[in-house]
Amino acid sequence: MDFYLQPALLAAPPPMEISEAEYLSLLDARKVLNAAFSFEENFDLLVGNYIEIENSALSLTTATMARQLYEYDEMFELTSEMNRRAVNFLCTARLFVDQIRQRIRACGGDSIAIKKHLCEAYDAAFEYRFMEALRNHVQHSGSAIHGLSFGGNWQPPRARERRVYSLSASTHKRLLELDPKFKDSVLEECPDKVDFMQAMRSYVSALSTIHDFARASIGPNTSAARVAFEDAIKRYEDFSATSSLGLTAYSSVKSNQVDKVAIFLNWDDVRIKLSKRNHPLNNLSKTVISSVP
Repeated sequence: MDFYLQPALLAAPPPMEISEAEYLSLLDARKVLNAAFSFEENFDLLVGNYIEIENSALSLTTATMARQLYEYDEMFELTSEMNRRAVNFLCTARLFVDQIRQRIRACGGDSIAIKKHLCEAYDAAFEYRFMEALRNHVQHSGSAIHGLSFGGNWQPPRARERRVYSLSASTHKRLLELDPKFKDSVLEECPDKVDFMQAMRSYVSALSTIHDFARASIGPNTSAARVAFEDAIKRYEDFSATSSLGLTAYSSVKSNQVDKVAIFLNWDDVRIKLSKRNHPLNNLSKTVISSVP
């Protein structure tokens, strides 16, 4: 028996013979599902770090409102916290952009189309180009956020019904100019101060659109890969009348070597959960987060 299904357990139930084609199909399905999981995980990390920056901005705004934190050392600590969040975000953005074509290719998708979408997003918006250049700057030269400003305004202005506090995080062109490797064409576009939060939201929206396109492009392949696993699990359960816990596909063609593929779907259930919770963020650049109803 060269190819078979059997749980990897002590005193395992009997093996079920399968064909070489079935084994290779399960091997390919595993590769597709692994790549699809990494694809969703990378985007989940990106969105998670974006959420942390927004949460920090709201938290720091509340702290400055309640405690009047305006001394130099206090502002340094606040800026430092925002920079830590920014670095985390920019690193996961780099991870997402650098790996997306590889993941899509491994899923049998069109990586050339993904490259085209990335190039189009870069050409379409200053904010995208700025965040890409800023990412390289942070990795090799300096910080992302150079200044914070806080303030409160009465709304509506005449009625003065409520005072709305907000935070502004800015990146200063004069400091970026000190980095000889910062992209000249992007510097030429920069105003004296770039609104980091607004640029970040626009960037996340663009990456979300690319992710959504990529997800749709590999959808048929990931569905087929999952079905291959589901069918193997059901067939073995029907064959053995036992649980499929630990089910593994084995190949014993090579002498003194047994290749195997673990057949289970718990980790792919997580991929599906990630895909459901990370919906498209197309209008993020036009969205304002507020605790005021």
